[in-house]
Amino acid sequence: MENKNISTASKLSTFATFIKLAGTTLGLICIIMGFLYIRDIYKIVHQGITNPEIYNETIDKWANILGGPEALVIRYNDQKITYDKAIAMVVICMGLFVLTWIVLGLMATGAKIIYWTTTQTDKSKEALAI
Repeated sequence: MENKNISTASKLSTFATFIKLAGTTLGLICIIMGFLYIRDIYKIVHQGITNPEIYNETIDKWANILGGPEALVIRYNDQKITYDKAIAMVVICMGLFVLTWIVLGLMATGAKIIYWTTTQTDKSKEALAI
């Protein structure tokens, strides 16, 4: 009878170890995906800074979506000052900011998963006699 209890405990221990390994792997996958997405976002920003002509078509499309050049005009002393492309740039930059924020959240979630699966709270509670 005692041998059967040891076998069951061994199976549960093996299953718990497998679950911890799967959780740690999931956390590492989240962190690696975050690094890859951050790398891609950095490439986009770097290309935009070093070679801004690449994104002229994209900025023009966004300016047209936001109302075109006539929608955002300030008249000053018989001059037209259009802000359509500036507003389009602000919208694109805010989109990149939101994407970066989401990716950092993904990486932080991966780190939390790894922390939760690798810490031994039972052993620390026994040591502290809680």
